Amino acid sequence: MAGKGMEEEFLTCSICFDVYKEPKTLTCLHRFCGKCLHNYITSQKKSALQKVNGFPCPVCREIIKVPDPGKDPSEWSDSFKTDFHLTNLIQFVEKKRTTTVRAERSSHTNACNVHKDKELDLYCVDCQSIICHLCAGINHRGCSDVVTLKEVASKQRVAIEKALKCVEKEINEINLIREKTLNAFEKQKSNAEVHIMKCAEEWRSAIDKEEKRLIKILEDQCEKVYNKITPQLLDFDLKISTFSEKSNIFRKNHNEVSDFEVMSMFPKGVDFQALGFHSYEKVVANIKQLEINFKQTYKPEVKLGAVVFSTHQESPTSPSNPQKIEILSESGTNMVYTLENHESVLYSSDISQKDNPFHGLERPASNSPRKSFREKISKFISSPFSQNEDRPSSEAKKPSPSQKPTGAKIKGNVSWIPEDKSQENSNRFMNKPSTSSEDENAVEKIRTISTRFRDDSVDPKLRDVIVLGHGGSTVVVTDWANECVKAFYVRRDKNSRLEVGGKPWSIAQLSDVSTAVSLPLSKQICILKVSPPLMMQKSFVSAKNYSGLASLNSRMLVASGGNDPPCVDIINLYGEYYVFEIDQILRSFSLSATGAPLFLYPSYVCVTPSLFILVSDKKQEAVICLSHTGEVKFKFHPKPPRNLQEPCGICTTPSGHVMVAESRGLLQLTPMGQMDRPLIRRIDGYVNNPKGVAIDADGLIYLTTDEQEVAVFKLNL
Repeated sequence: MAGKGMEEEFLTCSICFDVYKEPKTLTCLHRFCGKCLHNYITSQKKSALQKVNGFPCPVCREIIKVPDPGKDPSEWSDSFKTDFHLTNLIQFVEKKRTTTVRAERSSHTNACNVHKDKELDLYCVDCQSIICHLCAGINHRGCSDVVTLKEVASKQRVAIEKALKCVEKEINEINLIREKTLNAFEKQKSNAEVHIMKCAEEWRSAIDKEEKRLIKILEDQCEKVYNKITPQLLDFDLKISTFSEKSNIFRKNHNEVSDFEVMSMFPKGVDFQALGFHSYEKVVANIKQLEINFKQTYKPEVKLGAVVFSTHQESPTSPSNPQKIEILSESGTNMVYTLENHESVLYSSDISQKDNPFHGLERPASNSPRKSFREKISKFISSPFSQNEDRPSSEAKKPSPSQKPTGAKIKGNVSWIPEDKSQENSNRFMNKPSTSSEDENAVEKIRTISTRFRDDSVDPKLRDVIVLGHGGSTVVVTDWANECVKAFYVRRDKNSRLEVGGKPWSIAQLSDVSTAVSLPLSKQICILKVSPPLMMQKSFVSAKNYSGLASLNSRMLVASGGNDPPCVDIINLYGEYYVFEIDQILRSFSLSATGAPLFLYPSYVCVTPSLFILVSDKKQEAVICLSHTGEVKFKFHPKPPRNLQEPCGICTTPSGHVMVAESRGLLQLTPMGQMDRPLIRRIDGYVNNPKGVAIDADGLIYLTTDEQEVAVFKLNL
């Protein structure tokens, strides 16, 4: 209380009524915080200050002459000296108060429950309890091993330190194997895709060849028919042409035609038999009787093969009790696959163990069984208070087989999945500065790209970014403030800027040289050619004010936005007359199965390599994953205070992890939508309020910032 009274009486600023921060002493000997004095001076009229070359003291109103009146009034506060003696006194009082509070708290928490005025300073090894001196003489008189609490705590610290090192080593080993396994899985998936596409291409080639053969037969048969009827049709056309000439002459000049000319042109009148109507009608009737049809010999059923998923376990599974793993299918139904003989056919492919990319990633085998993680650290934590090093430690309590741990439900004899710790991890992302060297070295800022052009009328406001080419050879951004799209190439003299006639928001890659850009306010989608310089290829009028864009392929886009209701649409890019109509929206997702709105403000969207749709909802403060049928796969929506703050750009890594840019930095989620770790944080001084995010083929991360630049980071795995 004495320390607090001293602060209120002598160490408090008269302006902010708080403890002095960088106290400045005036000539009248009154003191104020440096920031408070600066705000006070700048709040006065500049003309009045310059007239007297000073300012009135906030307390005694004495005119204080500044040491350097030539400076601007906003810099006058820096001219006064800082009272370092007062600063040292404040630090001393705060340190003393902290020590006092800590001592009071320690004395309160270490009090014996039985003898209230005695401190717990002993430890009974036999009873494994903390006691005071009176307890040792009364209740623990018969115990043989009673030591000081300080001595046993030092041993506990050593045991904890050893256990933590073991935990960290195990975590690093697991993470390394996980990354290698996921990379190998992606490689296997790519190889299977190549095999499937090769097989499908062979089928397509065979079908194309058969199509050409049948069309050739059809053309040959039709040619024979034409060869038969063409002479007869030409003969009839010649007779009709001659008759038409005579008829026209007679009708135009029938009163002036002489009798001789009438009898010469029509000696037998109009002879219908000479015209050959009967033979012509016969030819036409024969053609009419012809029917050309394609008779399909059989209905094709294309079955290219089967995708086989194999498991390689350390211990063989009992044939009488095969493993079963419950997997959620794309349609939302639960499918149970039997892992019998380490093989489960899900789709198709014949992948031998020789070609298996997972081969060699298993932990090295040894003659003795591998110790579990619990066994590794049991020697450190089984009996941390033991005084005798040779005393046998108690066995770690193993969970019974019937005991089911909390977490995801999995049928069969497989390891349990721990509970979701995403909210705890996301709390570390919020406001705590990085203290771990591993977190500090997770990313490395390697360069920045300035996006300012001479033609810019205002400071750029970047909304999205994409990277084209290998190694980030082309970086394209949207500038909302200057209503343009900007491209930055390896050669700076090739950098280009294109005004698009509206405020651009999102950008999506269609090919190596073309992109799609959304203009939500004017309800437009522009197609740009990126090869230097930037060029406008087409401009579409959209049915809704789309903001987020992502590419499914070169002809289809996923667009998010709209306002009645907010939605995510799959749209056909090239429709009739290049204008978006309602029938060109292939699919639209806005409501859940219960009829509730799926989105509030879906500002950004991306498509994963598995064709799942990731939506960053700014108002809902959530990341939502949809299948191409609209089924919600997961929703990352932590509750306050661990909630996302203004989530914006979103993208995926080659390993399937999800990167989300929000106002405090860049967050990484697991492929299943759980919190993984923060990658880039504003509190660490890396970026400020990022919007767009992209990752190139080399794994470099590109982030747009409020500093009118694109920051490039290298992820240290």
